[in-house]
Amino acid sequence: MPLSTRFLYAAYSLAMEMATWLVLVPWTLVRVLTGRTSLAELSQRLGRVRSGVAKTRPRILIHAVSVGEMVAADVLVGAMVRLMPEISVILTSGNRDGLDAGLRIQLKHPQVEEVSLLPWDRRRPLCRWLNHLRPDLVAVVETELWPNLFVSCQTLGIPLCLVNGRIYPRDVAAYRLVRRFFKPALDCVNQFWVQSEAEKGRFCRIGAHPQRIRVATNLKFDAALETDHPRYGTRLARGPVIVAGSTHVPEEEWIIDATNELRGDFPRLLLVIAPRHPRRTQSIRSAASRRGLSVARFSEIADQQVDSDVLILDTMGILSSFYEVADVAVIGGSLANCGGHNLLEPAASCCSIVMGPHYEHFHDIVDDFRRAEALVLLSDRRELHAALGRLLADSDLRRGLGRRARATVENRAGSADQYARGIATLLNLAPHDSSIRQG
Repeated sequence: MPLSTRFLYAAYSLAMEMATWLVLVPWTLVRVLTGRTSLAELSQRLGRVRSGVAKTRPRILIHAVSVGEMVAADVLVGAMVRLMPEISVILTSGNRDGLDAGLRIQLKHPQVEEVSLLPWDRRRPLCRWLNHLRPDLVAVVETELWPNLFVSCQTLGIPLCLVNGRIYPRDVAAYRLVRRFFKPALDCVNQFWVQSEAEKGRFCRIGAHPQRIRVATNLKFDAALETDHPRYGTRLARGPVIVAGSTHVPEEEWIIDATNELRGDFPRLLLVIAPRHPRRTQSIRSAASRRGLSVARFSEIADQQVDSDVLILDTMGILSSFYEVADVAVIGGSLANCGGHNLLEPAASCCSIVMGPHYEHFHDIVDDFRRAEALVLLSDRRELHAALGRLLADSDLRRGLGRRARATVENRAGSADQYARGIATLLNLAPHDSSIRQG
């Protein structure tokens, strides 16, 4: 590493230390005092948590920053333990929601020894933490470029790979401005697996070596086809059903207004809203109540049947089961300018999908669906009412969209086994071919 780059990394490390002790630790202590986090989580962030699990077999550390990345990590872990049943796994995340999703993965797979928060990006604590855990490989899901984590892996001789790689198109210019800083970190990555040829081009432009990049497909196509979730949707006593998933402010009010106008033609219409952040449940409930609608919260209904106008999903990890009974799915984050959210789960459930004009975070996937004529893409949020009315009135149109959406997912699935075989190669482990599912 050139002397000038070493100076940059030393300055970055000093800045991280100052940010940790002057900002992050005090802020976290305030959250501890207000009951929003715990001292155990602060210890994890400082890299002070020590695993109580002795290492007796090959160990893989997978970092997935939040819920969406944990969805991809889930199917990756499943494929790895089928291919390499002798391994153990440690999952790390960057926030509480991701941590909770990781704990749900641990319940499914006993090979997951531990779930914790990733320490803040400080060089010496990270080296001590990695030395204690002794992973044989570190896999980062999607795009979490932490320079000190990457350099620490290289320093300790730990193979590092990036799986399901993606870079938002709008971020490429920013990464290129600081390419000199990120290039040494990218050079520490032994293998990049990215979601498309377009993603490969973006990684090359920010400094990744082309010979280390392989194109697979998005792990979330595999995740969407998983069917081992509870069937909460059977509790719905009304219909037709519109499910709005991962919504943001002010999308809920727009969707409530659009569906409310349809109740004259569809008096038993049920709107299910799953806000991106469940803590916003009360404000959504108030918005629906002001419009004279009856509202239920999932956490309050227990095993009862739902017979309200609006059902709010205030519990994480249950949205996919409601897509199975939905007539129409509205993708949150796409009506407001938030980049859009995952449309693969409703597609796998044969839903007819409505998406707004903002889908920058899922541009390549949306292009696949557009080519297959497998979704309704709005040019403006004001088109929502008409689009929903047209779909609810035409069952053949809904079913056709749903079938094409499901076929699009099935045609792109299968990357989890490809990733797992690549990781086995990096670990020099012989794959158990009989453990890999066919197709």
